Amino acid sequence: YEEGVWTPALTLGSGSVTYSAQVGQYTKIGNYVHCWYKITLNTVSTPGGSGSLSGLPFACGGSLRYQAGNVYQNTFTGAPAWSGINAWMIEGGSTIGQYYGQLTGNSKISDISGNLTSASELWGEVSYNT
Repeated sequence: YEEGVWTPALTLGSGSVTYSAQVGQYTKIGNYVHCWYKITLNTVSTPGGSGSLSGLPFACGGSLRYQAGNVYQNTFTGAPAWSGINAWMIEGGSTIGQYYGQLTGNSKISDISGNLTSASELWGEVSYNT
């Protein structure tokens, strides 16, 4: 049994962000990990490409190709306040892909990068096996 903190960061295909808050906690029991996080953006500069959450405390393993969790957002352009975002992980990775719409293979309908604004918030949780 292990508990700890981690620092979530938003990784974009292009552009940059700065943060006013980055908080992450986790619990690990055996090879099962449950993570909680919250990010609040301070500035956003020309975001583009895929948006993913990096910095997870352990890489995803297990026999499932995709493992998912819940992500919520506030203050996104073109999205209802407090609406959900789909999240996915690929085994061996240590990032959470985030997108609107349906995932088909590795193709996402709409990445989140174009919806970010200063003061955007992302928070959620994900459970996975190492």
